[in-house]
Amino acid sequence: MDWLGSDIWVTWVAVGVVLGVLELTAGELIFLMLGIAAFVASGVAATGVDLEWQLVAFGVAAAFLLSLVRPRVAAKVHDGPTLPSGHQGLVGATAVVAEPVDHLDGRIRIDDVFWSARPADSNEHIAAGELVVVTEIDGATAIVKRKG
Repeated sequence: MDWLGSDIWVTWVAVGVVLGVLELTAGELIFLMLGIAAFVASGVAATGVDLEWQLVAFGVAAAFLLSLVRPRVAAKVHDGPTLPSGHQGLVGATAVVAEPVDHLDGRIRIDDVFWSARPADSNEHIAAGELVVVTEIDGATAIVKRKG
């Protein structure tokens, strides 16, 4: 392989960079893992070993990265948010009772938004002005309990 000369490591670096750029369009971490394997082969090539050993190093690194590293990284990257979103994100929020809350009716204010509310304990009556905590959201109604 004289046509590559003694600077074959530069070729491996170029392959790694090209694969890294391809990863930007794919987003599945496959090209990234192959690009890292190319950088490993570049390091092996820099030591002066034959092309066959460079290919072995590339293959072993690619197999390791694709089979063991990629699944774990992909699971983290593609994992959804860990925080509740939408109305369920209000669970645990502190609110002020705007209109008395009982088992039939009531209104609370969370920040600047008013919600229909009812107490978690159907026998409870919560007066206007008291602080409550949202324990769950049932449709458009906040289920609350006294704070404290």
